[in-house]
Amino acid sequence: MNKKTYIPRIVLGLIFVLAGLNGFLSFLPGLELSSSGETFINSLRESGFIWPLINLVELVAGSLLLFNVFGQLAVLLLAPICLGIVLFHMLYSIQGSTIAWVAVALEVTMMFLYRKNLLNIFKQFKEDSQGQDYQNGPINFTKGGHHSRDSRVNNNVDKQMSVEKKQEQEMVANRPEHPDDK
Repeated sequence: MNKKTYIPRIVLGLIFVLAGLNGFLSFLPGLELSSSGETFINSLRESGFIWPLINLVELVAGSLLLFNVFGQLAVLLLAPICLGIVLFHMLYSIQGSTIAWVAVALEVTMMFLYRKNLLNIFKQFKEDSQGQDYQNGPINFTKGGHHSRDSRVNNNVDKQMSVEKKQEQEMVANRPEHPDDK
């Protein structure tokens, strides 16, 4: 898969590393925006945390793609950002949407190339919602809205509780009498 993902991964990583750095350092020229687009970008900047957070995610995810570390995670992190970029350029931007469409095309390409790994993530979420408890086995749902694990686990819990109760009773019986207890 490395041969298939090499070029789109590197190009997408470069786009987002440069975009993330530009968000912090402002070394690239700005786009010509409509007045509502400028208002939107200024409100993100003035919020104090949204703009730096977006740029940090772009920088980190782009770096992950460039260094080929956690590529699937980087693609998932960039998906909502790509959606936001496309919507912004469709609604507010007058120029410069070409790079946005290139980034989205590369993002979709990477999602397609990583589809098996990404589908496994969502398959695990589906299994979790169907009553699968990975630590203790399947959960058996009962009528009252409560659930119980299979009987072996319940029996072990009952045995552990009875052992703890016996130990507590022995401690109470064996404790020395205190002079104030009389």
